[in-house]
Amino acid sequence: MKRVYLASNSPRRQEILNMMGIQFDVVSAEIDESIDSIAPPRELVARLAEQKAQSAIQQHGVSPAGYVIAGDTLIFCENEVMGKPKDQEDAREILQTLSNQTHAVYSAVALAHNDTIHVAVNKTEVSFCAIEPEDVERYLLTDEAYDKAGAYAIQGYAARWITEIKGSYHAVMGLPVYELEQLLKQTEFYNLNY
Repeated sequence: MKRVYLASNSPRRQEILNMMGIQFDVVSAEIDESIDSIAPPRELVARLAEQKAQSAIQQHGVSPAGYVIAGDTLIFCENEVMGKPKDQEDAREILQTLSNQTHAVYSAVALAHNDTIHVAVNKTEVSFCAIEPEDVERYLLTDEAYDKAGAYAIQGYAARWITEIKGSYHAVMGLPVYELEQLLKQTEFYNLNY
């Protein structure tokens, strides 16, 4: 059985892999996640996911025969790329921008195996209602906004603001399941692990 490593401390990504029935070990992946606003969001999120996979391999000496899964998620709204908020004021500004708008969520998954890294990206559109200022302030008192792209969790408190989703719920949550499954099928993963 080949070992699988998730290059993420995200509880959401861990939950998704558990849901998929994949046994894995968590490893850290330290990279500079600064957002280059010049790059298109699809290219940027793919590059960040790939860098996380490379970082995990280098930092932890992962065998090329193992599998490393890494992911990244970014929000794109009003021609602006949004990652995780820097602080409360940044989170407030992000949520005000998303209010009463449809935004694009770009979620990338990278799969490293046999000295090769393949990356797939999902784009999902999420529409928010007009968010009342007092709702934003209540939300900012929770921990939910601060470690997530776009300052919200689709599976949490912010779900009450979502009027429509066109695409993948799990991609917005942090890991595109369909795309990961297709990458795994391109390898001998299921023959070796099941």
